[in-house]
Amino acid sequence: MASGPVVALDEAHNNVALTAGRYAPFIEVLEADGFVVRSLRTAFTPVSLGDVGLLVITGALHDRNLENWYLLESGSSPIGPEPLLSAFSPQEIDVINEWVSEGGALLLLAEHMPMAGAVAQLAHSFGFDLLNGFVEDPETWDPAVFHRSDGTLADHPITSGWSGGDGVEFVATFDGAAFRADGAEPLMTLGPQYVSY
Repeated sequence: MASGPVVALDEAHNNVALTAGRYAPFIEVLEADGFVVRSLRTAFTPVSLGDVGLLVITGALHDRNLENWYLLESGSSPIGPEPLLSAFSPQEIDVINEWVSEGGALLLLAEHMPMAGAVAQLAHSFGFDLLNGFVEDPETWDPAVFHRSDGTLADHPITSGWSGGDGVEFVATFDGAAFRADGAEPLMTLGPQYVSY
């Protein structure tokens, strides 16, 4: 039985990717490395995060935006009846910030619009400005590929390998969102050909 740090997967905020099962391999890797993985299906409070070492949030949406993804037309005019709302209450954002300041670790996976917009307030509280859109190369529409050889994938312990073994040479992504952050250490940097729609 695993006895390592507790990893809590947020499942209380309409987390589309988790319920679709796309993160099963990630969970298998965590469990194989001895982490205790569990679902968190309640609001973020000091009690619910009490013994958690790592909180993973992915694909979060507010209830009122579940059916309203079409928020912009021609890039600027709102067309939906609902504004894009934060997936988290101001109280939950405060709790997460306090928990991180006390040593908790947060892995926030924003994905593309509208999930990027739904977690933007939480990200902003940590100094990240998420762009609520889709990132694409308008020439090819191919997945974005980041390479260590050209510097778009950073040389970092995460990409180099922990024990000096083979590292990660490239990462491919598709339909993600972009962000800006002063003072952050990016692992992947978009080339000049990419556009955030």
